[in-house]
Amino acid sequence: MADLSLFARMVEAAPDGMVLTDAQGTDHPLVHANPAFETLTGYPREQVLGRHLRFLLPADEGADIHHDLNACLAGESRCSLALPGLRADGSRFWSELTTVPLRDETGRVSHRLAVLRDISHEVALREQVQTLERELDFSSRELVKLATRDSLTTLYNRRYFLKRLEREWQRCLHRQCALVLFNLAVDDFKRFNEALGTQAGDECLQRVAHILQTSFPLNTDVVARYGNVEFIASSDGMEAEAALALAETIARRVRELPLRDPGGQPLSTSIGLVSGVPSPGHGPEHFMVEVAHALADARRQGGGRVCRRPLGGGG
Repeated sequence: MADLSLFARMVEAAPDGMVLTDAQGTDHPLVHANPAFETLTGYPREQVLGRHLRFLLPADEGADIHHDLNACLAGESRCSLALPGLRADGSRFWSELTTVPLRDETGRVSHRLAVLRDISHEVALREQVQTLERELDFSSRELVKLATRDSLTTLYNRRYFLKRLEREWQRCLHRQCALVLFNLAVDDFKRFNEALGTQAGDECLQRVAHILQTSFPLNTDVVARYGNVEFIASSDGMEAEAALALAETIARRVRELPLRDPGGQPLSTSIGLVSGVPSPGHGPEHFMVEVAHALADARRQGGGRVCRRPLGGGG
């Protein structure tokens, strides 16, 4: 009897909420609740006795938590789960519920002790950490975007292009397929920009960028803003004649834009083109030099031209 009295005093003094359920009663009614349970839930003892512990569950909780709670209260062994709850004042809390079966002298489970440890603070901290992790992940993606993208056109920037070109060159070298570079510049852009204003100039560059983006749709294609009025693109496996036809199409699409220079003439571009199968003697830097020469050739011819150079140089 002394042991039972000591156990009762221990339950009453416990810092965690404790309830006793009748394992043989219909729907596992509560038959005892300690003061800590009253403090945790806000319900006085007389309002919870005879009720199933599910009365604590918020109305918007799904069927899974009801199933898990019933399983814990009907099980033959110790059981634990995180339990969402609703206090008498309507505020939410979380508890770690642990149930332990209590057996009588015949070995039958007569009651179950349920301990509810308040973990609301821990859950709130975990949610804060998860929110911070999502924000950090988003910030990390934004930093990568800032480091690799041109802010005006959203194309890749020069630095990223040169880095990717090394990779594409290696891939084409391994596959022994053609690597094609397109170097494009907007003709007389300074005059256009000064006469019509920077807003019109920015729109001009954005429209040219869109044409290039839609002209190179493959995952292995790389399109970048290479300078103030220069763009560059790489593609692989394209035949030389197909590359030339694509460059001509890009030039035509730019001319068809509803943009006119101060003299009423359509916008035009100069495009340099180089293609070839990579080899140890024709590295990425060799491609870059040759395509720059091809663009210079197009500009020397008065602009609005497409000029192609073989990897060995020459016109």
